[in-house]
Order: sequence, then structure tokens, then C-alpha cells
Amino acid sequence: MLDLPQKLETAAKALIDGAGLVTVFTGLSADEQVTPRAIVSAMTGREQPQGSGNFMVDLVVQVLSKADDSTIEEHRALCISTIGLFMQDDIASQLSSIVPDFHVFGFTNRTHREVIEDRAWVTEFTAEFYCAGLALV
Repeated sequence: MLDLPQKLETAAKALIDGAGLVTVFTGLSADEQVTPRAIVSAMTGREQPQGSGNFMVDLVVQVLSKADDSTIEEHRALCISTIGLFMQDDIASQLSSIVPDFHVFGFTNRTHREVIEDRAWVTEFTAEFYCAGLALV
């Protein structure tokens, strides 16, 4: 189950890549990061219920645009398109279908934050995804 965060990151990156909206990086990427960009990172949370092998995995999707190159309205439109992918009714089944031996049951505790840091618009979406390290049919 230690690979659940990587599986969720991979699925989330593939989902955003498939939309062709923005360049996507994973949280620990050493690649040069252009703007605008999305950064996807996941961290293992707690096993729920204990002994089940199912985990709540925290996923963070961060969208960043340079304030010198785009307006806040343009940035927000990009965020609506990018983060909006995670608001679809079938997001659990979409993410589950991307990576083998991985299943997302659903998600909870969504949060949203928007700030400006170092002349960049930064919008962050966070949620806990309830995941299993096997494919369920």
C-alpha cells in the first residue's frame, strides 16, 4: 500500500494531461517547471478502517500562472478547467481506470485556496481520496 500516493499522482496527472490544458508535474519532479503549470502531489494518510488495506490519500492539485504573463481572470479560467476535472460525478471511476491495481472509492474534505506568491497566481485544490491498492470489478 506504500505505492498508493504514486498511483493517485499518476492517475491525476494523466487526467489533467488528457485534457491538454496545462503542463503537469508531479510533486517531486526535478524537471524545469514552466508556467502556467499544474503540480500534482499525493501523500498517504490513514488506513480506514484499520486492517482493511484501504487508505485515505491526500491529493493536492496546484495551478500556478505568472502574474506578469496573465490576468487573474485568465488564471481562474485555467483553474476552473483544470481543477474542475476533479469535480465530475464520475471522478472516482475515471481515476481508477487509469492505473492498474488501483481503485478510488470516492473523496471527501475538499478545500480550495487562492494566493499570490512571488508574482504568481497560485490556486490549490486539496481532497482526501479513499483508495485501495487493487482493481475492483
